[in-house]
Order: sequence, then structure tokens, then C-alpha cells
Amino acid sequence: MVNKNSIFVSLIVLLIIVCGFFAYQYWQKIQINENQTQEQSPVVNNQINNQNQAQNQAQVVSNETAIWKIYTSEKYNFEVKYPSDWAINPDRFGQSSVVFEAPQSQDAKNLEAELERISNSGDEKAMLDFVEKNKDLLNKGLIDQRFFKVTVMDNPQEVYTYESFNKNVKQGVKIEKIMIGGYEGVEYTLGDNDPAPQAIVIKDNRAYLIDGVDIANVFDSVLSTFRFLK
Repeated sequence: MVNKNSIFVSLIVLLIIVCGFFAYQYWQKIQINENQTQEQSPVVNNQINNQNQAQNQAQVVSNETAIWKIYTSEKYNFEVKYPSDWAINPDRFGQSSVVFEAPQSQDAKNLEAELERISNSGDEKAMLDFVEKNKDLLNKGLIDQRFFKVTVMDNPQEVYTYESFNKNVKQGVKIEKIMIGGYEGVEYTLGDNDPAPQAIVIKDNRAYLIDGVDIANVFDSVLSTFRFLK
């Protein structure tokens, strides 16, 4: 006759083995999940850091442009902000462009005033002497002039598309797709000889080119404020 105590003990042992097996399986699952989490953490952290950096940069740009003035063109259906101490020159590059010029330095103003005075005097020798004496300063005055402009071109050609830029990339050229005024556009440079940033966006069969001279420090802020009116 089978001993009831032996059967009971056997059942207890079996139960302990089964429970131990499932406990081991559960522990392994936890370990796998922890390992996967640890492996994913650097990626997740990088994504979070990138998002935080983008948000911080956007906040800095927003704070910077909060006191800027707004230029509106009903004719060409856009608006853009520009630094409050800059001036608008709508005729510098023709009717289809509007130019936003940074204030000139006092030295540049003095140089232009003296050049204008001598020019109005009609003394050709004095003019030649002045130009020769201030040749470097005159060149520097032209080069150092800072401005950005928005040029509107009707019926833009295929050359202004991202695909066209990409096909014709030359050494030193940088190009990327960005959003400008809620539409996909292109930001690019033309290489080491012309490192100034430029951007273009096409809407309603019009191309809007934003570029300028010596504006790297405000270019992204300008682009962030560009809007279409409708």
C-alpha cells in the first residue's frame, strides 16, 4: 500500500520544482527586458537631447525676433521680420527684390560723406588722390556692408528645385531640405568661394529667394519669421 505521506511529499517537491521553473522563466524575461532597455537608452537619450536642443534653439530665436519689425508685401504675398535697427531699401536690386540693410559703422558713413563731398566739388585730381589713398578702406566698406534680401521670381525654372541642386552639387556645396513659411524649401551654400547661406521656397509658381551678404548670424532667425499671407 502506497504511503500517503510519501505521495504528499512527492507532490510538494513537484510543486516546488514547477514553481521554481516558472520563477526562473519570469526572472529571465525581466533580465532580457532590462538589457533591451539599457541598449535602447543611449538612442532614446540622444533623441531626447536632440529634441531639447531644437526646442532651446527655437526659444532663443523666438526671443531674438520678438522685438524685430515686420515687413509685409501684399503684392508678393509674404511677410518677414528684420532687426529693428536695420533699414528697408526696396529699390536697390529692382522692383522684385526688397533689401534689409544693417546700419553702417560711423567710419563707413564718414568715408562716404567725404567721397560725396569731393565728388560734388568737381576736383578730379582730389578724387583720384582720395580713391588711391583710401582704396583699401573703400573696398572694405563695400565688403563689410551687411544686408539680406527677398527676391521674388515668377515662373521659376527647374533649377531652383532640390532635385536640381542635388544633381549639380559641386565641391563645398551644402544643401538640405527645410520648411520655409510652412512649405518645403531648400537651404544651401554655393561653396567655399561663396559661403553665405541662401534659401529658396516655391509657392503658387513663384520662387522666393532669401540671401544676402555677411548675415550668417541672423539668417536662421530671418527664415524662421518668413510667412505667406495666404
